[in-house]
Amino acid sequence: MSKEAAPSDAETQALYGELNKQVKNGELEKVIKTANKILQNHQDEEKAFICKVVAMLQLGKFQDALSQLTNTRYKKFEKNLVFEKAYCLYRLNRNSEALNVIREGPEGDMHLKELNAQIMYRLERYQDCFELYKDIIKNTIDDYQDERETNLAAVFTNLIYEGKDAETSGVRSDTFELAYNTGCILLAQGKFQEAKSILEKSVELCHKTLEDDGLSPEEIEEEIGIIRVQLGYCLQVLEKEKEALALYNAVLKAKPQDAVLTAVASNNIVAIHRDQNVFDSKKKMKMATLEGLETKLTKRQQKGICINQCLLSLYVTQMDLFSQLVEKLEREYPDLRDLVVILRALEKVKEKKDRRMEACKVLEGLPRDTLYQPGIISALVTLSLSLGDSHRASNILADAVAWHRNSPASSKDAVKLTALWRQSASLHLREGRPELAAESLTQLYQLYPDDVRTLAQLITAYAQFKPEMVGKLSERLPPPPQTRDLDQDLDSLEGVTWALGAKLLKKGDLQPPTIKKTEELLEKGRQEKKKKKRKKHLPKDYDPNVDPDPERWLPRRERTGYRRRRDRRDRDRDRNVGKGTQGATTEQADKLQVSYQDMSKQKGKNAVGGENVGGGSGKPAPPAPPPSGSTRKKGAGGGKKKGKH
Repeated sequence: MSKEAAPSDAETQALYGELNKQVKNGELEKVIKTANKILQNHQDEEKAFICKVVAMLQLGKFQDALSQLTNTRYKKFEKNLVFEKAYCLYRLNRNSEALNVIREGPEGDMHLKELNAQIMYRLERYQDCFELYKDIIKNTIDDYQDERETNLAAVFTNLIYEGKDAETSGVRSDTFELAYNTGCILLAQGKFQEAKSILEKSVELCHKTLEDDGLSPEEIEEEIGIIRVQLGYCLQVLEKEKEALALYNAVLKAKPQDAVLTAVASNNIVAIHRDQNVFDSKKKMKMATLEGLETKLTKRQQKGICINQCLLSLYVTQMDLFSQLVEKLEREYPDLRDLVVILRALEKVKEKKDRRMEACKVLEGLPRDTLYQPGIISALVTLSLSLGDSHRASNILADAVAWHRNSPASSKDAVKLTALWRQSASLHLREGRPELAAESLTQLYQLYPDDVRTLAQLITAYAQFKPEMVGKLSERLPPPPQTRDLDQDLDSLEGVTWALGAKLLKKGDLQPPTIKKTEELLEKGRQEKKKKKRKKHLPKDYDPNVDPDPERWLPRRERTGYRRRRDRRDRDRDRNVGKGTQGATTEQADKLQVSYQDMSKQKGKNAVGGENVGGGSGKPAPPAPPPSGSTRKKGAGGGKKKGKH
């Protein structure tokens, strides 16, 4: 920035003094207001203009700062604010314009070169980004070397994912940021156990470092969140999905401010759920596909989220959305051509009208190197068998075996070939095609010459069409296991009853028993199995000369001499005998007494009504139950009361 003479008037000098204090105290809003006061009277004050723009950048007001920088009124300050203008465009995701501004700036400026590297990273031009960082680290010595090495490690990770070579031996891991990116590099290299250890170390370093810096627990958790999500991904790859799910949910529960972190964690949870817990998956997918995330996620992340969204729509049978997402995958990701074909086949199977044969034809249109992968072959065989066309399934497996046998790359994959040949042989044998089964089993036997099971299947196959091979192959079978010395009593062996069980064959009976011994053991078993008779228990006052009570099996209340136990209501009634109703005359009392006497003379009837079964005491009939619906009135508050109906 060029030096200019201090303003002459006292008012402007006072404003500059106030501006200086506000800058030192970090009062950014006041800095903007004071700078505006200065520029209102002196629009040539470059220092005030720069303070205003920088304050806007620190407050995140990038659009406002860019408006000031492009204002023709301040055009004369533009040459000294190239970095600020390019940075505004970068933060507003106008990357191409930012690059044009950088090219117009002074050559060799390290600040512009570093911003250029950041833009290259965002544009996923990782090789160009690597070259820029290598030059910056080589020619710069300041306090930001750790940050640059951290960024370079992130570049290495993405280069490895692209299949390019990256020399990562010199990457340090002594800070939590470097340890985190080292873990990411190991993940990209497929070294998952090592990545897990280094990511756990990164969590510990992050917690200790930020705690020493005086950050609050909430701020520390916000910073650790990204490491936890990466650790969760590592556990997910290691098939420890329960632990991974716990980490993802813990991060989301903390409600991180980073939308990218939320999107990635939500997407990974959907991947764990698969076709289960689809209601929760739908909520998580909304979080992973919020508007505006496209500019923050990498293409690889966007592609993964789009695939999972497509599969989720298939699980919940939202076929219109599924078709739209398949078209999006085909349009935006040409490298997913084979996956798109598979998804279209799934669409035909899922439709209401069964179109499994069409699905088979769609899959058969895949290129050979994709068609003959185990997953596609399995799908085709399953579809063919579901259509009842086992011959077609057998042919598919035969073609797959022939292709893999002639493919140099596939012939090295022993695990894949083993499964393919074994399934092919089993299906061919069931279909009565022993020649094809023998071909697969021969290849399998060459890989595993000590596998007796494969040799036995091969002998079975040859026995059906080439018996002369059976003898030669049978010689390779291992000899039968050595048997015991047969110089013993064969009659005793024939007489052994091994079904006697371990209880009867005691330690002393482990010798081969004779027929006599066997019969003794059987008799012993029969005696032990005999049930002991239960001893009869008679009452203490039992008299055999007296007939038992004929009512002994009736409930007590139904017996002849039963008297109901008196309760409080009976005692109250006795105390009130002779007392009339309140206000009743003697004449009314007499009438009531007469009515009572008349009713009491009626035999076999209740006082209230109904049959008096069994000569009981004439109790009134029980009240009728309420209707099935609740008839209680609502309480004073108007709310419904819960109760049994």
